[in-house]
Amino acid sequence: MPTKNPFLVSMKYPFIILLCSSLLGSASGSASSDGLEDRFKVPPPIAKPHTWWHWFAGHVSKEGITKDLEAMAAIGLGGFQVFDVSLDTPPGPVRYHSPEWYDLMQFAMEESERLGLEFGFHNCAGWSATGGPWITPENSMKQVVWNETKATFTEIAKEGGIDLHEPEHRKDFYRDIVVLAFPTPTVEEQGAEPYRLENWQQKGFHFPHARLTIHPSRLEWGTRTAPPQAVVALESVRMLKGDFAGERLRIDAQTLEGAENWTLLRFGYTTTGTMNSPAADEGQGLEIDKMNRAAMDIHWEHLIHRLLEQGAQHPGTFTNILIDSFEKNYQNWTEGLDTEFEERRGYPLIPWMVALTGRVIESTDQSERFLWDFRQTIGELINENYFRYFHEKANKHGLYAAIEPYGMGNFDEFGAALEGDMPMGEFWTRSDMPQQENSTTKLAASGANISGKRLVGAEAFTSVFDKTWTNHPRSLKPVADFHMAQGVNRMIFHTYVHQPWGDPITPGMNMGRFGFNFNRNNTWFSKSEPFIQYLTRTQFMIQEGRQRVDLLYVYGANTPADSHSREQMRPAVPRGFNYNKTGHQVLTRARVAPDGDILFPSGARFRVLIMTGAERMRLETATALLKLAEGGANILFDPPIATPGLTGFPQSDLQLKALVEQLYQHPNVRRTNELAALLADIDLQPDFDDGNGGDPPFYHGYNDDGAHWYFIANDEPHTQTLHATFRVGGMTPEIWDPETGTIRPAPIWAFTNDGRCRVQLDLYPEQSVFVVFRPGREEDEHSVIASVEFEPAEEDESPALNSAVRYEQVGSRTVAWASQTGRLTVTAADGRTESLKIDGPLYSRELGGPWEVRFGRFGPEEPVLFPELKAWNEHPDEAVRFFSGTATYRKTVDWKTHQREQPVYLDLGVVHEIAEVFVNGQSVATLWKPPFSVEVGQYLQSGQNAIEVRVTNLQVNRIIGDEQQSQSAVQWRQQTGHQITNGRVLTEIPEWVVENHENPIPGRHTFFTFRYWEKDAPLLESGLIGPVRLIIPQYIDISHDR
Repeated sequence: MPTKNPFLVSMKYPFIILLCSSLLGSASGSASSDGLEDRFKVPPPIAKPHTWWHWFAGHVSKEGITKDLEAMAAIGLGGFQVFDVSLDTPPGPVRYHSPEWYDLMQFAMEESERLGLEFGFHNCAGWSATGGPWITPENSMKQVVWNETKATFTEIAKEGGIDLHEPEHRKDFYRDIVVLAFPTPTVEEQGAEPYRLENWQQKGFHFPHARLTIHPSRLEWGTRTAPPQAVVALESVRMLKGDFAGERLRIDAQTLEGAENWTLLRFGYTTTGTMNSPAADEGQGLEIDKMNRAAMDIHWEHLIHRLLEQGAQHPGTFTNILIDSFEKNYQNWTEGLDTEFEERRGYPLIPWMVALTGRVIESTDQSERFLWDFRQTIGELINENYFRYFHEKANKHGLYAAIEPYGMGNFDEFGAALEGDMPMGEFWTRSDMPQQENSTTKLAASGANISGKRLVGAEAFTSVFDKTWTNHPRSLKPVADFHMAQGVNRMIFHTYVHQPWGDPITPGMNMGRFGFNFNRNNTWFSKSEPFIQYLTRTQFMIQEGRQRVDLLYVYGANTPADSHSREQMRPAVPRGFNYNKTGHQVLTRARVAPDGDILFPSGARFRVLIMTGAERMRLETATALLKLAEGGANILFDPPIATPGLTGFPQSDLQLKALVEQLYQHPNVRRTNELAALLADIDLQPDFDDGNGGDPPFYHGYNDDGAHWYFIANDEPHTQTLHATFRVGGMTPEIWDPETGTIRPAPIWAFTNDGRCRVQLDLYPEQSVFVVFRPGREEDEHSVIASVEFEPAEEDESPALNSAVRYEQVGSRTVAWASQTGRLTVTAADGRTESLKIDGPLYSRELGGPWEVRFGRFGPEEPVLFPELKAWNEHPDEAVRFFSGTATYRKTVDWKTHQREQPVYLDLGVVHEIAEVFVNGQSVATLWKPPFSVEVGQYLQSGQNAIEVRVTNLQVNRIIGDEQQSQSAVQWRQQTGHQITNGRVLTEIPEWVVENHENPIPGRHTFFTFRYWEKDAPLLESGLIGPVRLIIPQYIDISHDR
């Protein structure tokens, strides 16, 4: 259970117990190597994965809460973050924010405390972003609006005023800002359309409802030069003071003397009307003003404070609160923005607001500079008054803040990633979104490393449509490995949907077309504990110590500031190097260590700083770079063309030029195209080289005790041999296996002439390992083998055990266990080679048919005899063909006594998808990925042996089988014009579901709230395919001194 944090105790809620300082405090490099081993084998609770837990459309029950949370705890999850959403599902009986809803929240906290689970909460209804019905237009996101009127001085003087209509506004909410007037440009006097800056709407954030991110190219300085007759002189802009009588502004005409034709702009603001979503009616309302802390206070007071009071009754349970990805688009006004702007930028905002209409003030360049200042001010205010203030409020009340610092909004993602206690990214499993293109996890990991946060979260495995059911632990693992290599150390699954109904209702509630169905009604959920254990051990290692990163990419100041994937970084990240990415604001935190590293207070350190996206550079940035350069830091940047804003202009450009000249006088400062040359000059070799010319992701952690560990993953569906080189020397490598928790010496390795260590890694399909170097384990006395190559015999093309040869260190001997015929070429550390013939395994026996198979729920009632192994989906019996669940294969095998030191493997061949192995009634292992083989020698006895294999497939075939029935007990809504959801969404929840009865239609067994499959969809291969073998591999001593 989480323990009290002595550093963060709420004054208002002193009874709230906080997480330990190791969770909320800085990432530490002080863990001892011996303690690392112990905790790797049995990781602490903080290392466990979590899940999102979606309460859906008011369908919530106490019985379902208990079953859900017990199921989470049973497989080893550490906690959850609860959401309340409504998406294409008929509403249930529980109303959001009602007394019954709070009672259920309280009950969930009670059950979480009983089970030792962390309770987290998304800060409002829906998944984005922060709002509710208690937010009035005055406290909502706001947008600048204006009306434009042309008039003559003569008309205004004669009438003593002018009618200026209120601009269009929303929710009956409008407030005036100012009325500005300027002499109408001559081109407009002739009836022509006003000349406007390129992309002026984007540059002024005039898109409150655009579900898109403004592409940086839309914010680049315009290439056109405004014609002189279209330019408005700043000194000609008049701020009109007067009183409105209705829509008539009474003004002193003398204010407009000096010109005859005038353009008047009545500026005001209204609400954007943006609401939190997708939420139930009772929880949906306007989004809070992200630049106004008072709006955040109102939201907390109306919703979150009551949950805090409930959480106080369960110390250490309600631990965190979340902001999901920002999908609420743009606002460009808040009360007091003009004052904030002048304080930050050093000149008044109001006269320059003419440029918000796209007109050119003074010059194209100066107008672009003003708009940059305008965007920058808004971005700073959102980061400070939304993300940072949310973080402060969470900590004040004893919670840690989880923040996804990206999305569709006008803020600086790099700055937001430095806020919160657990920065989060996200990744999807959809085939059209390659994992490498998703940059948010690297954004979160970079922010955590630089700011010293221990936890890096990720909304994990978000899926759509068919992927919601076709994912399983094996398919998820390579995706997880990729993002853990980025630095993610807390997977938070998307998603566990709350199941409010009883056991007869399966698979039950779904989250529409989103989220992989990770809940107790999924066929494989209860079998996923080994997968969870794997993630837990891996996450523990990535949480420990610090991350070693060589390259720091720093982006220039731009709002919105969006991050890139590795493939998009410029200059390109060299092969074998790791990197972080961040924003300009971190430069003032950095200093130069005695060895020339760029060092942050968090302990994060980098060898090279690379400025990117900084064609225009602030003086503050150039000054910080010069300070680092003078300290000896290695810096790459290209000379900027100018400063970006109007602050200090035009002298600022001259100052920038002088600073740049000083920077380039330092030999450790170069241009970005010289990265390779710089790395060579400072003799910085790749941190990791896979030996195959590839560039796989990797993670390098280290601690103050001198230990280093690398996370390396094989994401291919076949065995790979890597002759990997690590930038560590003087210590013997070990292989730490996060699937099993075992630790063993690396059997094949050697030091290189340049002081590194080369290790041969023979990785099974989709296997990952930690290669660990610990002080005190310098080169030992065993016979060092540098490499071993296996060439299979032509007549033996199908290796057993998914690997032809397995190598290990046994005492001082290096040995091979061979299950295939062929030849080994062994190279010793001193370069000597030897060729060894292998005659194949000592023993290999296929366990053919017949197999007796007993199917679970909704399968055949009697055992089915399989004369030979075949896929269930090819079986003539519909009860087998459409079966989804767990079936038990049984077979009796005669066995003679073998030598106990000889390993005996049961190899299952092909399995879809999970296999639990029992021998003579004893549980051996749960196998969830290749190789589907396990050592069973200790369980075998002389004579008859009972072999039992419990195989679990996916839910899909049962759903498709039900669709082939002619009748249905549910009605699907027809939605013309809604191609995505037409015919897929329920019209209502049937009474038989509410009353927990089985499907009343004969032949139908399932109920789901979103229709994923049609009746003619192809079935998925399922079951134990084999071939099944018992194998004793051959032992060969390959030590060169044998």
